[in-house]
Amino acid sequence: MHTDEVAAKDSGLPSVFGHGMFTAGILGKALTDFVGVGNLREYKVRFTKQTWPGETLTTRVTVQKKYEEHGEQRVDLHCEVVNEGGEAKISGVAVGTLNSGSLRNTRTVSRSFVSVFASKYTSPKRSFAPRKFR
Repeated sequence: MHTDEVAAKDSGLPSVFGHGMFTAGILGKALTDFVGVGNLREYKVRFTKQTWPGETLTTRVTVQKKYEEHGEQRVDLHCEVVNEGGEAKISGVAVGTLNSGSLRNTRTVSRSFVSVFASKYTSPKRSFAPRKFR
């Protein structure tokens, strides 16, 4: 379903769709960009909707609470990836630790990008079709 356009359409889907771990990885990267690599203590997500080729996705990380625990300054975060219509693709919570200067000075950070997966990608020089691995 993720790479085979024919199988996806035979199953009643409009097209291939992004793997949930693709979206989870993008959100995980946004979280480590926010609190710093090595400072993420917990990360829990719920997959809510499929991601379709060409959607513009935005990561959102919002500080819910700041506190001290186990000798660390920590933050509870709400995190999600939404499309251009505001529809959540994945949402969750995370806990990060704060080193001096590791947390950005904003309450919410958003970042947008266009999903780049597709059933077929054509470059100016050659065409690449998905491969099946056995």
